[in-house]
Amino acid sequence: MKTFKYILRDESGKQYTGTYEAVSHSEVIVWARCQGRIPVLIEELDTRKKKSRKKKRNVKHVSLSEMAAFCWQIGTMMGGGVSITESLETISDDIDNEYFEKTLNSISEDIKAGSTFTDALKKHPKVFNTFFRAMSLAGETSGNMPQVFERLADYYVKREKLLKDVKGALSYPCFVAGFVVLIVTVMGLLIIPRFKSMFEMFKNELPAFTEVYMSCYDYISRNIWWMGLIIIALWISGHFYSKTINGHRNLSKLVLRLPFFNNIIINSFITTFCQTTSTLFMSGVSVLETLEIIKAMNSNDIIRESITNIQKRIEEGDNISSAIESTEMFPNLVIKMAQVGEQSGSLSNVFDKTSEQFQRQLEGSIKAMTKMIEPVMMMLVGSLVLVTVIALYLPVFTMSDV
Repeated sequence: MKTFKYILRDESGKQYTGTYEAVSHSEVIVWARCQGRIPVLIEELDTRKKKSRKKKRNVKHVSLSEMAAFCWQIGTMMGGGVSITESLETISDDIDNEYFEKTLNSISEDIKAGSTFTDALKKHPKVFNTFFRAMSLAGETSGNMPQVFERLADYYVKREKLLKDVKGALSYPCFVAGFVVLIVTVMGLLIIPRFKSMFEMFKNELPAFTEVYMSCYDYISRNIWWMGLIIIALWISGHFYSKTINGHRNLSKLVLRLPFFNNIIINSFITTFCQTTSTLFMSGVSVLETLEIIKAMNSNDIIRESITNIQKRIEEGDNISSAIESTEMFPNLVIKMAQVGEQSGSLSNVFDKTSEQFQRQLEGSIKAMTKMIEPVMMMLVGSLVLVTVIALYLPVFTMSDV
């Protein structure tokens, strides 16, 4: 058991301090919640902790889950009256990401030197992007930093779930394709050569089906390195072509037209658009600045062009619903919900509900794609194995009949 020092706050704002014995930091949080109190600061008293602490991860990025945890912690601590510098230092001691720890300590030092929180964030754009900095500025301007961090934490949790769903959908076909390649490789290296040496010992003429199969195998065996070089050359050429302006735009078009995947990509964009818009609107960020942030978050040229067109229409005096209707990227549901939000004066809440709807649609699209790809891949694997078995065992059956 470890001893933890805690500072808790109840709904009336009254603070409670003391110590509590528990196995972990999380256990203290659960205990505090059961008491109906909000954790402001939880710190292990054991001074040996720093000496025995496991080595921190030395990575050059910060995950969405780490960002969500950071926002929840700093929002809770600042809401309880802890200063921002003390909050940053306490959180940095507790995280296991060395890169993130150094970033938070640097921000704390800059704030002590006289910088605002948002200005300090600008020095670390890889960790705190334009979206985060806009939210921070809105929080500083309104004086509602704890509420802003709470919204950020909720946003990052939703973003992490969205990306996991999309990555899962895109990685499944790759996994199955890799499995097919593995089966073909095993057959080509271990099974077929043994049968080939056995066939060469026979004087009988092989069946036509087996002859064609073995001819294809011989051709691939002789030219496998050339084929590999061609594939690598095509991949490198495609990579450099995608870096050009026309190449990147054509690739963006292609991605949005791919069967099965286009619905996933479009639903993913709409979910992100609605989530980000809702979060920024709740914090008081302007429409044009919100659209600029969303555009910076997206790498697809076609989607970026659509957002640019929306910005132009709004600058000309159109409302949001009319502006997004002018593009072909948004379905009628989003347009109608935007109109409802404008009429009721609650665009942020409407976009939040819309994002949840499209999140469910995205999950449905992923399940549907998986159900369609699974039998196709199984048929492909089964066909490869069946053709190989027939080609290899047909001569054996033919000779046994003789």
